Amino acid sequence: LDCPCGDARVGVLLAAHGARITGVDLNERFIAKARERFDAAGLGPEQAQLHVADMRTLPGLDGFDAVLNWFNSFGYFSVAEDFGVLVGFAAALRAGGRLLLEAPVREGLLDNIRHKCDADGTPLSGIHWDERTDRLVVRFSVPGPDGPREVCSGTHMYSLTQYRLLLRAAGMRLETG
Repeated sequence: LDCPCGDARVGVLLAAHGARITGVDLNERFIAKARERFDAAGLGPEQAQLHVADMRTLPGLDGFDAVLNWFNSFGYFSVAEDFGVLVGFAAALRAGGRLLLEAPVREGLLDNIRHKCDADGTPLSGIHWDERTDRLVVRFSVPGPDGPREVCSGTHMYSLTQYRLLLRAAGMRLETG
């Protein structure tokens, strides 16, 4: 289970090497692009099932050898909703299955942000660490029909200890190796 699968950059490579992929993403455009990628690679429905769905609700998806959560795709919701995502991932796994969750090391990310600067040497604007909520908040402008508008997006950056607690509470355990 590749969740969220985005445009299947990883999933199509895994399927090309024999994995059967179920991709889930809330964004219909990503699922359409994923279908294009699988089609272009000559991979059909027996190698990939793609679904437009919210990762917070994965009804009927279970028995997976692995759940893949790539590219820092965890932490966009409240702590309670993030925990619910982990519970859903645990339920989607067969006994002995693995959750592969890619996330930045919080301390390294924060250190990186503190040392990054714009081309003129001033600290990066639009990126803020919120100590109160443990969220990395990014503000940026996007074009729109009525002109540019300001958008704010945030990601909860869990510490290793917090991941251990969340995973344990969801019935899983963190493995290192």
